[in-house]
Amino acid sequence: MLELVTDASVEPVTLAEMKDFMKVDLTDEEDIITSLIKSARISIEKYCGIGLISKTYDYYFDKAEDVIKIPLPPLQSITTFAYNDTTYTETEISSSYYKVFTFDNNKGEVIKLQTFTYPSNIPDYRAFRIRFVNGYGATANTVPETLKQALKLTVSHWFENRESQELPSEAIRLLQQFKIYKI
Repeated sequence: MLELVTDASVEPVTLAEMKDFMKVDLTDEEDIITSLIKSARISIEKYCGIGLISKTYDYYFDKAEDVIKIPLPPLQSITTFAYNDTTYTETEISSSYYKVFTFDNNKGEVIKLQTFTYPSNIPDYRAFRIRFVNGYGATANTVPETLKQALKLTVSHWFENRESQELPSEAIRLLQQFKIYKI
C-alpha cells in the first residue's frame, strides 16, 4: 500500500510557460490553467506509473522479503526502512543492513543483506514501511522535455475541450517511452 507523505512542491511547467504555449494573454483563466497543470501532471503520472517531480511516499508491505521492488519510479532515495512488532511499535532498520539499487529504467530495489535477520514477532498487516522519494527531481528543469511537452498538450487539449478528461492521443504517443508496463 502506498501513502503520499509529501506532494510535489512545484509543477513541471509554470503558468507563464503554459499561457505562452497556448497563446493566452488574459489573466481571467489563470486559476483554471493552474488547476489543469496539476491535474495533467497527476494523470500523466498515473498513466505512465512514474513520478515527474519529487514526492515522498510511505510504502507498506506485509511479508519479510529479501528483495523489495519500490513502486513508482524514478527512485531518488530511501529515507527510512522500518518494521513493526505486534504492538505496532516501529523500529528503523539501519542502512548498513540493506542496499539500494536503481537501474537504467529508474526502477529501484532494496536488498536486505544477510547480516540482518527479520524479527519473528511482526504483524500480518503493514509489518514493514519504506519511505522513499521518487520523481526526476525537485525542480521543473529535471523533468525530461518530452514529458513536459505531453503535459502542455494535455493542458491545452483540456482547456479547449473543458468536458474532456482523457489524455489526448498526441500526448499518449509521447508518453509511451516512459510508461511502465506491469507484467
